[in-house]
Formats: sequence, structure tokens, C-alpha cells
Amino acid sequence: MQPPHISESIWWLVSVAVTVVYLITLVPLMPNRGYRIRVSLGPVAGALFAAASGLVKHMGPGELLPLYASVVLGVSLSLVGRRREMRTKVADMAVNGRNRGNELSRATQVQVMAVLLACMAVGLWFTEAAVGRVH
Repeated sequence: MQPPHISESIWWLVSVAVTVVYLITLVPLMPNRGYRIRVSLGPVAGALFAAASGLVKHMGPGELLPLYASVVLGVSLSLVGRRREMRTKVADMAVNGRNRGNELSRATQVQVMAVLLACMAVGLWFTEAAVGRVH
């Protein structure tokens, strides 16, 4: 089954929208300015990684944006229902540093990994379809 064709301009809009969703959902969970800045740089790091990967693999934005959008959206979706735990654990981490007491619960870790893997699979599906249309 092939995914529907989505134009590059639509992928740009989707990427901007999921970046906004990411910032709206994650930045408020952070306990201080330093953490908020680090979390805000996540999409920037993702965009830089995608750009570098595209240069190495000779892929254009139309091929990379589906994967970027799916991963960034996956981060936000992976925390659905886990905001309270995330806020509590990160606040503790800001005060006490990383330790066993402020690790995310196993259920949250499993949820994060499952959602990220599912979103990456969807992103790869769209990316593979875009690559197939280009080559």
C-alpha cells in the first residue's frame, strides 16, 4: 500500500505545525529557563541532522520532511497522558541531577519508545514513497 502523495509545500506546513505542537507541549513542562532552552533546541537539532543527512544521502526536503515531521510529532505524542510524571521527574532532575529516583517509569519509557517507533515507521513510509517518486 502506498501513502497518498503529499506535496513538498504541504510537508513544509506540516513540519512547521508539528514543531509548534512540540514547543507548546514540551516547553511548559520544563522547570527552568535552561531546560526550556534545551527542549526548544530539539527541533533545531532535528532539522540540522535532517539537512546533514540529506546532503550525505543526496536527498531533498521533499524526502526528508516527512521523517522530520513524524519524529517531532512522535516526541509530543509519546508523552500523552504522562505530562504530570514528566513535569515531576524533570523538576526533580533540575534540583537533584539525574538519579534513579527521577527516571521515567517503565510504562512511560515503553510508551515513549512504542510511539516514537510507530511515528518513525510512518515517516519512513512517506519518505520511501517520496524517494520512489523522485528516482
